[in-house]
Amino acid sequence: MSRAWTWIDEDLERTDEAIDRITPLLDQLAYQWSNLHDAEEQRGFARQADYEDGRDDSDFEDEAEEFAARQMAQLRYQQHEAQLSAIEEMMAAHGARMMRPYEHWNEDERYMQYMECDRYGDSCY
Repeated sequence: MSRAWTWIDEDLERTDEAIDRITPLLDQLAYQWSNLHDAEEQRGFARQADYEDGRDDSDFEDEAEEFAARQMAQLRYQQHEAQLSAIEEMMAAHGARMMRPYEHWNEDERYMQYMECDRYGDSCY
């Protein structure tokens, strides 16, 4: 699922020139973020499918091999998170952020906060 970006402060006045200049960069950063996010999500789906089909990590010959594989997986995930974070920081430096999933559905943030948290008496934010 490709995701889009939005301005952090939509009320901030920006010139058309500034918007035209920064939009291609923000589009590219959002594209990179989406690809990284989607690739990790697909790896998770594949791991779940393997688990449900009875295939798991028990094919390792010894504990050391299994430990090394798990360490590599953890390192890859940490690298993935660092890449996403770096992209988010670059976007924020230009006054933008990735859209939240419900923003794609044109839902209001306060309404979603109410639906996710406030109606249960919890505060998420």
